[in-house]
Amino acid sequence: MQWKSRYSSAVVLGVIAWTLLVALPGAWWPPDKFSAWATGLSAIAVVLALALAVAALRTDVKDRQVDRTLSLHSELTSGEINDARLRLVDHLRKHGPTGPSGRRLPRRTTADELRSGHGLGTYGPNSKDNPKDDRSKILRFFERARLVRDAGSADDPLFVELIGRHASWWNCVLVRDSSRPPRRALMHLGLWCDAFADKHKHDYPYLAEWGKTRTDDFGSTTPWQNDPP
Repeated sequence: MQWKSRYSSAVVLGVIAWTLLVALPGAWWPPDKFSAWATGLSAIAVVLALALAVAALRTDVKDRQVDRTLSLHSELTSGEINDARLRLVDHLRKHGPTGPSGRRLPRRTTADELRSGHGLGTYGPNSKDNPKDDRSKILRFFERARLVRDAGSADDPLFVELIGRHASWWNCVLVRDSSRPPRRALMHLGLWCDAFADKHKHDYPYLAEWGKTRTDDFGSTTPWQNDPP
């Protein structure tokens, strides 16, 4: 019923405006004066229409950016990407060190370790999945996410909150390995998100504790200091 109330209010305002701006002047003013008045009103109406069109276009672009960001987040947190992410996180914690609180911390790992087919490179003889393929799925996702952001198709604050936290975390745990494009995409995306969060930490309350998970897991919010250049 709320939309009906707003519609009724808009109709009433429209009638009042028409009466004050058109009906009364047309009834009391001479034709030449009213013609000049009507011409001015037409020009104002055109400007207002253009302004409303621009505002509507900006709103539509914003809505599309939000929808695309939410779609990326859904892809990351459901389906095969989510399965790969959870498997690899559990695997790296299983092989990682024990923190001061007794919690298992994720092990920072190289691509070669996950390709080895034994030790860190396998989930076990009965698993049809393997860490190497899961790593590739995760990196390919962040490669696509970076392209979406670079194209201006994502809402930046929402993107950093929903996607950027994951990108920065994986940028710490998956150590750089020469020049493979998906890994470079993750690195650039994670660093961009860190810079955005640092610049806008006072603008968005949810950025106040940016990097806390990485500090808890790695003792730092930055990628491994011993990464190759």
